Amino acid sequence: YQECVLLMNEMDIEVKIPRLSKYQTKRSNHPVNNIEEYYRVSLFIPLLENILEDLRSRFIRKENKMLLDLCLLIPRYITDISNDDFKKITEAATELFVFNEEESVDQIELKTELDLWKTKWQRIKTDGHEICQDALSSMENCNSIIYPTLHKLISIIACLPISVASAERSFSTLRRLKTWLRSRMGQERLTGLALLNIHHTLTISVDDVINRFANTKKRNIDFVL
Repeated sequence: YQECVLLMNEMDIEVKIPRLSKYQTKRSNHPVNNIEEYYRVSLFIPLLENILEDLRSRFIRKENKMLLDLCLLIPRYITDISNDDFKKITEAATELFVFNEEESVDQIELKTELDLWKTKWQRIKTDGHEICQDALSSMENCNSIIYPTLHKLISIIACLPISVASAERSFSTLRRLKTWLRSRMGQERLTGLALLNIHHTLTISVDDVINRFANTKKRNIDFVL
């Protein structure tokens, strides 16, 4: 608060409480004794409560804790997990996911796959080889035939977003693309333009685009040389 006061004094802005009214209900109208207390009650405490609520909803919910338990499937963690961690993983998988229509995850089958998966990476670590550090590389090294359930679980872990930045970026892109002048744009064209805008850093070969366009159907002009 004191830093804000100094900054406002440098800018010749008076630090004061907004006009209070006895019957005001549309904005902060707290009965306080000084300016600092007013901004503490009106701004700081609501902001702090909002942050705490976001943290609780993101990390303390039971479902989120279970998803964090599934991250133990990554080889860098699974080589050192205990039987209690095995139990957490099986409980999370059986409670959260249903893969085959209405058939839930088989705990015995999952336990067997976990034992094989842990033994494999313990052997690799003992031999001095490098083990996988993330979900993507773990998914590439997880055989879907030998570890069918584990492969699905690791695929889910790899798809979990770290933040909502990608989704927000997509919304911003669509807001720029879907204008009133493009109100009749189809879904396929909109998706293509959005992907081009979002992934603008990727290099696209013009020759590959022409060849793909030419091979989609027979055309009057021979594009492929």
